[in-house]
Amino acid sequence: MDVAAKKFTRLGDDNYNGNRFWPMYGLNGEIYFVSNELPNEKSIKPGSPEVMKSVNNIWKISDKGGKATQVTHHLDGNLFFPSISADGKTIVYEDNFGIWKLDAASGKSAEIRIDIKSDVKENETELVTVNNEAEGFHLSPSNRRAAIVVHGEVFTIATDRGEPQRVTETPWKEQDPRWSPNGKWIAFISDRTGREELWISDELGKNQKKLSDVDCDKSAIAWAPDSKSLMWSGSDHKLRRVDIDTGKEEVLASSNAGNIGTPQFSPDGKWISYSKDDNLLRSHVWVKELATGKETMIVSDQFMLSRGAKWTPDGKKLLLLGGVGVAGIASTAGRGSAQLYSVALTHVEKDPSIAT
Repeated sequence: MDVAAKKFTRLGDDNYNGNRFWPMYGLNGEIYFVSNELPNEKSIKPGSPEVMKSVNNIWKISDKGGKATQVTHHLDGNLFFPSISADGKTIVYEDNFGIWKLDAASGKSAEIRIDIKSDVKENETELVTVNNEAEGFHLSPSNRRAAIVVHGEVFTIATDRGEPQRVTETPWKEQDPRWSPNGKWIAFISDRTGREELWISDELGKNQKKLSDVDCDKSAIAWAPDSKSLMWSGSDHKLRRVDIDTGKEEVLASSNAGNIGTPQFSPDGKWISYSKDDNLLRSHVWVKELATGKETMIVSDQFMLSRGAKWTPDGKKLLLLGGVGVAGIASTAGRGSAQLYSVALTHVEKDPSIAT
């Protein structure tokens, strides 16, 4: 911005769709900034694996415009919070949890080693009492114990009598525990590998196994009735099922307009239900027969939108929330109108609303 003239000039390639942060004025009219641009950005096909190679680095460009030039060449993608000195000669920044110094004249970076002297603790064990801090829970099939998450760790506790049992012990975040129907496994989501992945463990935490390897956020874990497989929904808009023994994974459903919600197995494990948005962002409940792969949307002249489907224990009906409203707005603004509906999946011989 030219302050006197109040004129703004856009710098860089107008067609670049990535991120640019933290602009800083340097010497001789050079502007430094952080970007995740790749040197050969225009030759990379959108959606290709090469896109995932983009990482944060410091770049510079003249305040008169022109082509931007990459200055640092870190490969980890964790470069943040740069700060330039008053004389414009030095930039300090964080990269991969370390502090680095960039010499603007030479373009060379060096890590600043920080040695913090601290007193040795007499006792490495700390006893912590936790009250009202559970971040999630799930009951065991017997209802005698519950898997809970506290401070990013999974525990099991007795619902009546018994001692707490630690399931995980890592410096990372575990969340969303789900007990298998046979009581043998507890599934949960952990970022211990550096990104969210799906894990299972026995209650004692002795046998832990990673079941996913997909670069997306995970949610909505649902076990199959036989405890041999489970489903999960990804932020890549896909619903997947993974086999517990083999680790084999398959995509059961996908969406073009958002994440897939509330996946559920039917009581006999032959069908699944879930909700996903159409191209107008209207949520609909779907059912799919696993043997044939046939996918059917639940429709009714009584509702335009539907979600949150649950199977009845006999597997003959689905309970769902249906209503009307503006897609994508009504649900978030609280202005939608939703009712509880029962949808029969088998032939109904008589009207259930007529009393005998």
